[in-house]
Amino acid sequence: MGYIKKIVLYCLQLVIIIIQAADCNCKRSDYAEIASKTKSAKQLVVCLHRAGSNGDALINSSILLMHHKLPDCHFMAPHGTEFFIGCQCCFPSPDPREWFNSMPLRKEVELRKEVCSEIEDQGRTIAIVQPLLAKNAPLLINTIKQKQRALQLTNKDTIIVGFFEGATMGIYLTLMQEEPFLATIALPSMELIPPSSCKNTQTPISLIYKKDDTIAEKGTDTAIAYLKKYNVPCNRYILPNKRDRKSNNDEQQKMIIDCIRKASKA
Repeated sequence: MGYIKKIVLYCLQLVIIIIQAADCNCKRSDYAEIASKTKSAKQLVVCLHRAGSNGDALINSSILLMHHKLPDCHFMAPHGTEFFIGCQCCFPSPDPREWFNSMPLRKEVELRKEVCSEIEDQGRTIAIVQPLLAKNAPLLINTIKQKQRALQLTNKDTIIVGFFEGATMGIYLTLMQEEPFLATIALPSMELIPPSSCKNTQTPISLIYKKDDTIAEKGTDTAIAYLKKYNVPCNRYILPNKRDRKSNNDEQQKMIIDCIRKASKA
């Protein structure tokens, strides 16, 4: 009965999302954005939201402060390429999106009964998620390219900032580029999912997570091991774990701003 209830819940959520999406798609583009305060933007900062959120929510929750501190940057927050179906208890958002269809991965985790080694577990995750990222990454890069042309900027002027599932897409997107991005900043929530071929080894990648976040730490460990194998410049930043969410978010934003400033001066 529990499994049937979950199926019914997913179906109801899907109906709600389709209705919301039909309404939202009539009113907005594929991304939210905040223009630079200067006449022409020096850099384009592309922010990729977590699963269950969207570009509008990310602009309102995180990017406004960064924009105030970085007035010569144009910020854009694309909406995830997939509709999100799942629990939104912690971060409810209208028109929830994600960067790849996480349902197959969630089903695999939920239905997996045998005990797997860590290497086998990681291999299964990559096998499930890699083709999903490969399908959606070109759609995202097309949106970014359109904005770059409008601002007369290129990849060398573009910084990718990924939050959780957005970090998974952000690193994947970075490694598949022919022309390097200026920098990539990632707040991971799972292990690295690389493209089938690592084409870009020049973009510096910064990985940020809170102290005592064992899931993010594990994801960062696997990412750094892979990046070092291909001589990709990378750094790890561990934030203090504050008692309240606002303090944690403030520390997180300060670190992201610092990383953007460092990349701009490089």
